[in-house]
Amino acid sequence: LAQAHAALAEGDLDTARRSAETFLSTFPESPAAREAEYIVQRANAGDPVTGSLVGVLLPLSGTYASPGQRLQKVIEMANRHSGSPMTLLFMDTQGDPDRTVELLEELVLERGAVAVLGPLLKESAASAAEAAQALHVPLVCLSQAEGLTTDRPYVFRGFLTPVQQVQQLVEHAFTRLGMQRFAVLAPDNSYGRLAAEA
Repeated sequence: LAQAHAALAEGDLDTARRSAETFLSTFPESPAAREAEYIVQRANAGDPVTGSLVGVLLPLSGTYASPGQRLQKVIEMANRHSGSPMTLLFMDTQGDPDRTVELLEELVLERGAVAVLGPLLKESAASAAEAAQALHVPLVCLSQAEGLTTDRPYVFRGFLTPVQQVQQLVEHAFTRLGMQRFAVLAPDNSYGRLAAEA
């Protein structure tokens, strides 16, 4: 598998394909089988790479369209403010985990994206993180779901988790400000309950 990755990095697509296929035939049940399959797909597609292309996976329609569309505007504005170094390609996940992975694969294997932002929803985050790791493409996840980056060096966080936020707030209040008592005012929803528990 390491030989396949090295050959892919050098642009030797035939060797990359053969090495990955050998890995798959020798270790078909390996946890890294998906990674090898992606190498074969990349080699077969000519390993397209578009240097400035960054894919963005957001729910732009459906139930979560409103936060998705707001994030799209923020990302576009940040890119413009930075001199537009990235070519952004927004893809509508429609809030569907399976569609999210399909779009991630399309962005990397067909469009040549060098990095991906998203997804936003917790339900899609774990499967997208798993696919990004197997694809060896950097993914900056916009979800606050726990455990996304564990053992996944290609997956990064765009936000602190609720638990991390609470830990920092409590540390600041007790260590820096010397407070000794506190009360919790939290909304009665999943975020509020998680924060109160933390």
